[in-house]
Amino acid sequence: QGHRSPYGILRDAEVIDLTHKELKELIEYFPETGEFRWKERDQRWFETSRSWKYWNGRYAGARAGSLSGKARDLTIFFLGKQHQAARVAWFYMTGEQPLKSQKIELIDLNKENLKWGNLRITNGKGLSNKRKRTTNKSGITGVFFYERTGKWAANGRDKDGKQVRLGYFDTKEDAYTEVRRFNLENYGDPDGGQEGLEAG
Repeated sequence: QGHRSPYGILRDAEVIDLTHKELKELIEYFPETGEFRWKERDQRWFETSRSWKYWNGRYAGARAGSLSGKARDLTIFFLGKQHQAARVAWFYMTGEQPLKSQKIELIDLNKENLKWGNLRITNGKGLSNKRKRTTNKSGITGVFFYERTGKWAANGRDKDGKQVRLGYFDTKEDAYTEVRRFNLENYGDPDGGQEGLEAG
């Protein structure tokens, strides 16, 4: 796209190969709204003056980020590399990049709500980091696999303590998302209401 990075063409989406100062030079994050907007760029980021003028004329001040991938996460593509917007926001606000083993979760599960107050970092507690049991069990509280149907079942517990079947899903991730949505709606916490539930 005519962009030049001191690190070359970058493809690994886990690590942001920029200093905190460089990141804030390229993009602005608004923690109250969760929006990202491109900032006007210095000519040193471009190969030619033509591409520099074109980019600033088209993108400077414009909103950054789009939903992409199977998970439909909000991502930002810049300097030859695609980043999860939630990780960019964390780096922008704290000056420290999350470790590869860490996950930035959206408390209300709305993948377009990147407000700072809606982000939290987890250390091995996110779905991708949960320790899974052997056989075909999920190792995730409230999520079970049924061999007969080939589906993942999501279970919750209502405020009377009764177990509730939330539905069947093609993937473990979708079942886990439904469990967290149910908990958020009923307990105000996506990880709440799991007392007494087993890991499937």
